[in-house]
Amino acid sequence: MSYMKKSNTTFSDELKEVEIQVKKENKSVWSIPGYVEEIKN
Repeated sequence: MSYMKKSNTTFSDELKEVEIQVKKENKSVWSIPGYVEEIKN
């Protein structure tokens, strides 16, 4: 028997905002050309 567990999205909005800010400021892994590939939907 398996059980479905609801995913934890408590901080997803805050994390997305931080990701956008870090990208704009070209910090962390976003400062290394080619290190991160964005997925285009």
